[in-house]
Amino acid sequence: MAGTRPLHAASLVFACVVAVWPNGSVLAKEPAPASTSGARENSDPHTSDPAEQIVVKGRRWGQAEIAAESVIDENAIDSFSATTIGELLDRMAALIDSRGQSPELLVNGKRITNPAELKDYPKEALARIAILPKTAAAVYGFEPEKRVVNLELKRKFASWQLQAGAEMPTAGGRRNATLRMGRFIIDGDTRWNIGANIADETELLRSERQMPVQPAAQTLLDALGVAGAGIDPNRYESLFPDSNAQGFNASVTHPVGAFSGSVNFSAGRKESAQKTGMPVAVVQDLAGGDYGVLAADKALRNWQRSESISTGLSLSGPVEGWQTSLGFRYSVNWAKSARDVGYDARSVQQRIDDGAEWPLGADQWGNLPLLTDRLASTSEVYNLSLTASRPVAELPAGPMRTSVSLNANRFRTSSSYFDADANRWSGARSSRYQFDGLISLSLPVSSRGAGVLDEIGDLTATMSGAFRKVTGAKTNYRLSGALDWSPASFVSLRTSYSRENVEPGYDQLFGPRMEIVNRVFDFRRDEYVQVLYRFGGNPDLAGGTAQNLSADLSLMPFGPGSVTFNVGYRRSITNGGIASLPDLTPVVEAAFPDRIIRDPSGKLVLVDARAIRIASERSQRLTSGLSFRWTEKPPALPTEAEEVSPAFAPWTVTASLTHQWSLQSQTQIRPELAIIDRLDGGGQARHRADFQLDVGRKGLGASVSASWNGPAYVRGAGGAIYRFWPSTMFNLGGFIEPGSIFGTDGQKKWIDALKLAVDIQNLFDSRKVIESPGRPDGFSRDELDPLGRTIRFTINTSF
Repeated sequence: MAGTRPLHAASLVFACVVAVWPNGSVLAKEPAPASTSGARENSDPHTSDPAEQIVVKGRRWGQAEIAAESVIDENAIDSFSATTIGELLDRMAALIDSRGQSPELLVNGKRITNPAELKDYPKEALARIAILPKTAAAVYGFEPEKRVVNLELKRKFASWQLQAGAEMPTAGGRRNATLRMGRFIIDGDTRWNIGANIADETELLRSERQMPVQPAAQTLLDALGVAGAGIDPNRYESLFPDSNAQGFNASVTHPVGAFSGSVNFSAGRKESAQKTGMPVAVVQDLAGGDYGVLAADKALRNWQRSESISTGLSLSGPVEGWQTSLGFRYSVNWAKSARDVGYDARSVQQRIDDGAEWPLGADQWGNLPLLTDRLASTSEVYNLSLTASRPVAELPAGPMRTSVSLNANRFRTSSSYFDADANRWSGARSSRYQFDGLISLSLPVSSRGAGVLDEIGDLTATMSGAFRKVTGAKTNYRLSGALDWSPASFVSLRTSYSRENVEPGYDQLFGPRMEIVNRVFDFRRDEYVQVLYRFGGNPDLAGGTAQNLSADLSLMPFGPGSVTFNVGYRRSITNGGIASLPDLTPVVEAAFPDRIIRDPSGKLVLVDARAIRIASERSQRLTSGLSFRWTEKPPALPTEAEEVSPAFAPWTVTASLTHQWSLQSQTQIRPELAIIDRLDGGGQARHRADFQLDVGRKGLGASVSASWNGPAYVRGAGGAIYRFWPSTMFNLGGFIEPGSIFGTDGQKKWIDALKLAVDIQNLFDSRKVIESPGRPDGFSRDELDPLGRTIRFTINTSF
């Protein structure tokens, strides 16, 4: 042991040199002329033997500990028309994950408490985006099935951003306007931002589209008699509400010794109002005849408003070899809604029952009280989170890593409801704790690079265990495992399996009551209607068991980041447990007569869409995807002394095509009820395909996307069949930065930072086609899709 002390001393000196070396580079001896990306050779003239040249290697600024599967560089980032990091990730969803799921985010190789704070940053703040391999989720403490993306920021960045946008349908009748402004600073490990945004949307009335009068509205119109002549009931109902929203956010991240501290704050407000019908009061004479009066020259409304505040702080850094992050977050949300249900004509009805003759004086109607149901709720969440990860052992095939994630939450909610018809308030309060945790272990078995069982290839096993406990409810446990195998550099296979006892979470059990108006198709009455959907907690939920199996194969025949082919299989089996209320069909209505509420005339008025208890659920699907990325290479140079012009902006082409094939999608509510098969008469298409193409360079680009849904059908009452024919929708977009394309005289001008963009959704104004036995002529284009083609113009500038 004594003989090893000089070696330890040398190692200590070596570590100190590394610690102060620029960019945290690592010194290593390698035989010349071998070099790798990010390495540079020592040009010391005293080094006489080329084999003894010193090569500097190490992780670049912002790089993750796990090597990236593919990298989106700055040239590719410039080719997308997205303005913010959040928009860019949405555009790249199919390139990141063939399933299109949102990835988990790292920032400069580290997990942070609130990664959403980066989504409003301009995309120009990015140096690159690294898509990490599937094993990274376990290493950084995320759910095993999640893809992980590392956002590598530039060392220095500062910008004011101002963006204004307007959107409108080509059929007219509605507009959307947005304005966003922010200040963003990055200075090494310090970054901060402050921003505000506002948005406003106008309503779209039924009268602004070619739509027939609904039977319920016609009944009210008939009750008005002569007084109803010339009244258009469609102007009393909104297809889309008018709404407005405002938001503010600010965050600061700064080094605190060896740690990094972060503070963030956000606030928002949203309000919307939707017209829901004519305010007609109806009474009956002694003979049973209906009489009505339009009680006010304004429509019944459904009004909603929510306000929220959220703040948090976190501290992350190394602790005894662990990379840790400790965070606290508090958020509160206030929500209010009011829904007019009609005018109270009971006093007038009583007068007629007592023998008064019709018509009564106008003064009898002028003071009729408006019946309005009201709902108010307050929700508070306190969250304390801790994540920690580190290599725990050095194995022949590589380091064995573990990660731990713990969360403690306190939920407090209170809600009150006013029933106008009963003239009664009711309320509820709830206060619960929820604890959840996840521990993962990543175990390398073989490695080509390390020469360990290299004939097998790269093989990594991952195991994880998770729990969730809500006070007053049973504990949810989940165990899962995965194998990642890459027999060659161009192919990888991942298989995973998980099993858990499914138990409801806090929101499913005790979430506050919420009500929104949805537009759905009523198969019983053969029409689209505006229906009140109710959400919130359901304390009657019970648990069950669930098993999930998945397998994913990826092929990259030309190397990472060029052409990738993915194919995947997923199977889920649940016995007992919890599910969302299925889409409204005659079968679903028959299974939940207490959840689907109609008035005496048969009009659909309420759907209780809270989570439900089920007997079993089965699903299987195949997914496949093909992605392509190409970037123009710089021109060949005559001599090595020449350099590529800084003005060179390479073209980048990215494309993706994904397909989902649903093999099984069945739910059984109770053993005595028939199975709800969404693929066989339940309205779900078996096939869906999506395509996206982006072509661009810095300053100029265009994109085309399309989505296709296969045929589906619904079994109606009496064996009637409603057929949904295949549908395709195309979208087109483009952007231009005049300063980059046309150039300037070298002096910075406002046009240098100007960016103009246009996006056309539903380019060909296509619509779905429904074949209905009760509507031989089918449904009008406006009934199926009242918005149709929309065009959005955006102006963005920085200074």
